[in-house]
Amino acid sequence: MAISCNAKRSCSLGRPPYTLLVSTVFLFLPAFIKMLFKTSAIVALAVAPYAFAQNTAVELKSIIAQFQNAKLTPDPITTFSPTALLGVTYGSSAIDAGKPQTVDAVKPQPKLTLTPVTDSSDVTASGTYTVAMIDADYVGASQAEGQTRHWLVNGVKATGTSAPWTLDTNAGTNITVYGGPFPAEGSGAHRYMLLVLAQPSTFSAPATPAANSPIEKFDFEAYVKSAGLGNIVAGSYITVEQGTSTVSAESTSSVNTATLSVASTAASGSATGSRAGSATGTSTAPASSSTNAASGRVVEWGMLGAAVLLGAVAL
Repeated sequence: MAISCNAKRSCSLGRPPYTLLVSTVFLFLPAFIKMLFKTSAIVALAVAPYAFAQNTAVELKSIIAQFQNAKLTPDPITTFSPTALLGVTYGSSAIDAGKPQTVDAVKPQPKLTLTPVTDSSDVTASGTYTVAMIDADYVGASQAEGQTRHWLVNGVKATGTSAPWTLDTNAGTNITVYGGPFPAEGSGAHRYMLLVLAQPSTFSAPATPAANSPIEKFDFEAYVKSAGLGNIVAGSYITVEQGTSTVSAESTSSVNTATLSVASTAASGSATGSRAGSATGTSTAPASSSTNAASGRVVEWGMLGAAVLLGAVAL
């Protein structure tokens, strides 16, 4: 402890240097912490939208790559260049593209959501859409006789004030009421595409198939052309199989999301070229992107939550 004396020889006990230092630190610490929280909140809020955009862009590339690797493009779909993500929920379970499903799991009509990723006049909150579920059979099956129509709804509107928007399929015009996948025993893993197409104001439904037509074979691309429908703006697919396969399905490959950086051009928006993917299996392989996509969403919401918390503390 330090002792100090004045000119009159009057002495007193003074504060040790470290006591003064500690007092100073405690004096300014609350202000410093508050400033730190405010800075952290600003940074988190600034970075979160970028992280979200990056993640959804990679998810979009993943969907394009999955359609290519499942050999859904260029046949039966010549061009697949979605600009939005399609959310598909059966009951309370959100499904990942390409994942095998049971007949019972996909029996009810699914709920669909639409999340725009890139700027496109085809995807707006006030837009009108056509929704379809198409069975493209097992990988390698001939498409000469067309595909099986399991669901077709015209005049579908989006609801909600912000994305993801809910697609109100119940308010549309049913050409074919939803009928869940039910492939024949032993016919392999059928690929069921869920597609959302832009429906322009000039749209005119063809005479056939008429409203309330049953599940049946038809040429999907011929229908799109004759109806004057726009681009496929979003899509997903599932596989359903019953029994042991007796068909010779072509091999497919899964998607490596490590190669799907936003800057990468390996999986471009257009899927009109040759079929992509190396042969590594004997049936449609589930995508490997679901874990990465889910973790990305966790990071995004974690950052947003942290930003809100830090902002609240700072204020």
